[in-house]
Amino acid sequence: MKKWILFLMLLGLFALPVGAQNEKTLTLRIDSTDVAVKWEDNASVEALKALCENEPLTISMSMYGGFEQVGPLGTTLPSNNVSTTTAAGDIVLYANSQIVIFYGSNTWSYTRLGHITDRDAAGMAALLGNGDVTVTLATVTAGSTPGDVNADGAVNAKDVTHLRRSIAGGYAETAPTERTDLNRDGTANPKDVTLLRRFLAGGYGVTLL
Repeated sequence: MKKWILFLMLLGLFALPVGAQNEKTLTLRIDSTDVAVKWEDNASVEALKALCENEPLTISMSMYGGFEQVGPLGTTLPSNNVSTTTAAGDIVLYANSQIVIFYGSNTWSYTRLGHITDRDAAGMAALLGNGDVTVTLATVTAGSTPGDVNADGAVNAKDVTHLRRSIAGGYAETAPTERTDLNRDGTANPKDVTLLRRFLAGGYGVTLL
């Protein structure tokens, strides 16, 4: 009896909930730099995920006020606006239809979307304070690792071969877009092979998120 109880406890600890393997998460790229984001759990973020589900969403941002970059989503999202004092790294929804990323601070009525966690205020200023940028939002399946094309748990030279064969066709090797479209332009192509090679070589400042 005790063995069965222990077995059930282990199942509860390690088994994923039904559907968790197919859960989607958002990724964010600023120009060519991937950043880590802690997203809010709200209707606005869920709608943003749906907007990016079939292909990446590219947004042309503009500097404003010396503390933010703002860009149009091309549609409206649900909102729950409250008076908010932002900090560098905050991502918010403004007027239901614009995404705003801060490298400074402002107080206004916003809906919080998330916060960039791998850059401090100086890092955000370096990313956003030197001219207009392009932001790319995309969804990936939770648990998938971009660059781990053969899904063996590591990103290495074997993945370069697998990726090349997947793109060329005529081979047994295939892989989902989450692991192969490394530059998030909507398709796996030779540009992704170059990006993966540079990531493995190091020294190019390439990250895969």
